[in-house]
Amino acid sequence: MGTLTLTSKFYSNTDHAEKDSFWGVNFSMLLFEQATLNDPLEAAPAPMLDADAKREAAFKAHYEEQRRLARKPLPEAKKEVTERDEYKKSLTMQTRALKAALLEDGFESVSVGFNRDPHVVVSFENYVFNRNDIDAIGLVLGRIAEHVNEPNAQFTVQLLNRGIPMLALRGHINNYREFVNTGTTPDMDIRRGEMDPIGSVSWVGMPKANNAYFKPRLTIGPALDSRLATELGVYDFSLALKADVDVPMWYGGGINLSAETEVANTSDYDDGKAFGRLAKQSGLTQATIYQTFALPYGIYNQTHIGFFKEFNDYTGIKNETTWLSGNGRHQFSAELGYFEYDDYDLDKDYQTLSYRYNWVEQDVSFHATAGKFFYEDSGVKLETRFWFGDSYVSIFAQDTDVQIAGISFSIPLTPRKDMAPTRYGQVKGNEAWRHAASTRIGESKNAIAVGRGHLVNTPVNIDKTFLNQGRLSSSYVYSNLARLREVYLTYK
Repeated sequence: MGTLTLTSKFYSNTDHAEKDSFWGVNFSMLLFEQATLNDPLEAAPAPMLDADAKREAAFKAHYEEQRRLARKPLPEAKKEVTERDEYKKSLTMQTRALKAALLEDGFESVSVGFNRDPHVVVSFENYVFNRNDIDAIGLVLGRIAEHVNEPNAQFTVQLLNRGIPMLALRGHINNYREFVNTGTTPDMDIRRGEMDPIGSVSWVGMPKANNAYFKPRLTIGPALDSRLATELGVYDFSLALKADVDVPMWYGGGINLSAETEVANTSDYDDGKAFGRLAKQSGLTQATIYQTFALPYGIYNQTHIGFFKEFNDYTGIKNETTWLSGNGRHQFSAELGYFEYDDYDLDKDYQTLSYRYNWVEQDVSFHATAGKFFYEDSGVKLETRFWFGDSYVSIFAQDTDVQIAGISFSIPLTPRKDMAPTRYGQVKGNEAWRHAASTRIGESKNAIAVGRGHLVNTPVNIDKTFLNQGRLSSSYVYSNLARLREVYLTYK
């Protein structure tokens, strides 16, 4: 919910105003509300286990169980199998209701299964809680505790993104149910990537129900170019409506289209005026095909190939490689780009290296980028982000061919839970819209610097799309356990 207000001045007899009247529109919205528990939260990740050894142990246990039954007298074996089948029917009913609830919530590529340990397994993709994947995880965990009530049952939840395993969580259902009911800290093993193998899983219905592929995802939001406190006026802007269409089509890959149409601007952004060349232009701004890979040791790689409009029209390729540490605190990225003019026999290229440290306990992240940028300026950029829920305010500085400092903010322009995708697609707002204002430093004149430290931004990228703005990690989940509980209590 938000508040919309109108302001205006109808008349003034002052000699210092060029116009006697003006009007304005103000909109305010609560961006962040901290979820809390009764007690301070403290949890540590469980030790990593060898996946190959666990897979071999699971198959061996299943084999030994079959041999044990074969050695029993036939009447006893039949009785045990019959009792096990009755138990299986009971758990089948519970997991079937669980799967139906997850599909009703709008999750996609949903697989639900169980074995006789009992161990419940849920795998899913999240396109409804686009502001933060932790909300999707919290609702899924709450649904498991709600629908499965077998004694000593365990759970494993696998979060997928375009088919790629991104985060796995494991624990005991009764323990998590107590967390939902009382706020007592749950005992969970959280790790990035693929879940440990679980033997003898019986899947409920068809796996990957409500397939996520071949559904257009339309994101609508503003695109703004502005100038603050210049010799031409207090504030000048060119505002456009931007539409991004993402179509996931195969494992880790898809097609992305972006377009803009200008909706308003001040006179200084008119053609032939001071900022006319910087005004938003109506038309296609990007058309790319992309592919993402999850490599060993926490490395992700993504490549975009296609059309890019950066003042001029280019055809090119952009590649980024990111390594994220096991607990998510450290992140290193390398970004490369090569672009050829569509109208000239010229090309551009850039290469940068970036590092980010996430101080999750204080909701602060530190960023540094160095290298050669798009407009052939070289140097370094530094930024500190102060997070408030899914929004942040940051201060930044850069030293390339000019020295610049400024502030920026990022806010979600979409509800916490978006519309559930249909077979025809989905419409949503921009989950992380950013705007910045900057000024030159260390100089006697404050000439406008355009495009300094610029990198080509794609709507689908590793950090925002796959790593939840760098927050998809065990340390972030442990520091925000209260939000797991709160989101289930809100949307149950």
